Amino acid sequence: MTPYVEAEAPLRLLSVRGGSAPPRVLAAETADGHRLEMADAMDDDGLAGRREEAARPKHPFESTPDGPRRVLSISTSLGCPVRCTFCDAGGHYEGRLTAEEILAQIDLLLAQPGPAAAIDVQLTRMGEPAFNPAVLEALASLPARCGSSLGVSALLATVVPAQTEGFFERLLELARAWPSGRLRLRISLHTTDPAARARLVPVRVQEARAVAAYGTRFHAASGVRVALAFATSEALPVDPAILRPLFAPDDFTVRLGPLHPTEAAGRAQMSPLASARSAALAAALRADGYEVEEVSASAVDLEVGAACGQYVSGGRDRLRPRRTRL
Repeated sequence: MTPYVEAEAPLRLLSVRGGSAPPRVLAAETADGHRLEMADAMDDDGLAGRREEAARPKHPFESTPDGPRRVLSISTSLGCPVRCTFCDAGGHYEGRLTAEEILAQIDLLLAQPGPAAAIDVQLTRMGEPAFNPAVLEALASLPARCGSSLGVSALLATVVPAQTEGFFERLLELARAWPSGRLRLRISLHTTDPAARARLVPVRVQEARAVAAYGTRFHAASGVRVALAFATSEALPVDPAILRPLFAPDDFTVRLGPLHPTEAAGRAQMSPLASARSAALAAALRADGYEVEEVSASAVDLEVGAACGQYVSGGRDRLRPRRTRL
């Protein structure tokens, strides 16, 4: 008879940065000794002030319109191979996470104290999801894994790298299988200037016309429009006259967020767009028919390192030996 051996947990919690309630950043270690981060925060506004008109597809949180949602930002790789100019998570890359390691981050986050709320899992912390096929496996089992009676949704954020068409075709299949509006896509476009995009994202990406065509298909499959994300910066021009002919407001929304004060942005001497110019850009996009979401990280988010592009373990990771997975 073979003796029973308890399987080792996929992740071991190392530290929690933050208080007894969200926002927090958790650092964990895989069974083979690699470090990764995940974060949680609360969106207490629900749909307040952001309802879509009746002709639009329903927002994914329509079933709990004014209630809070707990946002879990998880990683898909150990570091990130893309190395976007303003992102601290690109300082090292040690390989892809398994589906079980991706899902285990949710378990660690939900084990921390937090209010009852709808759960929104966002693949936004470390890594480019399209480079990791295990992301699709994790998304397929996510609704059963979370088991929240208040609802589960997921968001995949991507720069849409070149030669990842197979990944995105399979993502369409998942979007059709999920409840309508619950699996969302955010495209990190950041600029309408191809040269500026190439400097920001130093990997080959799909051209804007191909991205727009896919986004239209994703909207049809998922029942929710695709968000175009822009980190507003003087170095990243956004021209509504270029955006509008490619990305129809019937299929796309716009998300304007500030350039966060990351170490990488400081080294690249990138500065955020002045508030007056950012407001003017939002107004111009709305005049073109887009629903525009203007977002900003709170002071607490920035202090604990939970904002997009921040990576609180970065300095320690640069000092330890590299052990890249095959």
